[in-house]
Amino acid sequence: MIAELSHYVDPSYTYNFNQGPQQILDEAEALEKGLNCVALAYLAIERLYSRKLWPRLNCYETYIDRDRFETVSSLGEVVTGDLVWFSGKESCPVDSFVARYDPDGYLLNWRYSPVSHVAIYTGETAFEYGEDPLMLHATDIVGGVDIWPLWRFSLIRRYGYGNIRRISRYIP
Repeated sequence: MIAELSHYVDPSYTYNFNQGPQQILDEAEALEKGLNCVALAYLAIERLYSRKLWPRLNCYETYIDRDRFETVSSLGEVVTGDLVWFSGKESCPVDSFVARYDPDGYLLNWRYSPVSHVAIYTGETAFEYGEDPLMLHATDIVGGVDIWPLWRFSLIRRYGYGNIRRISRYIP
């Protein structure tokens, strides 16, 4: 795996659901406060492309962002740094989801969001699983940042048992 992503596989990076991209602006804050999966995606994109994404958006808003991310049509076309979005156990279809926000701009109905998790393709595959893509992500299951083969997401209910909603690529 390339150094820009392997950098995050460090026990010093801990998982914290409440520390998203709006709270975690750099790696120092991530090390101090923890981070969630979307904050990790923002930091990884910054490290890969030497660009800070602004404004910083939460999970659903980043998922629907078509100005900075294009859709990749299949897993066969993924490249290092592509984001793989998973639907949650209680998610609803994208076209019927109506986002509701509090006065501070936080998504109130996040439990029903069409997406619940994001992972970053490392550019490598696990050959013991038939060249399964290896994904970097922040998760409460291990309490930090870890690399999983894609098949492992299919075991987790809150990740929609591996139901991929979208694959997106940053547009530099």
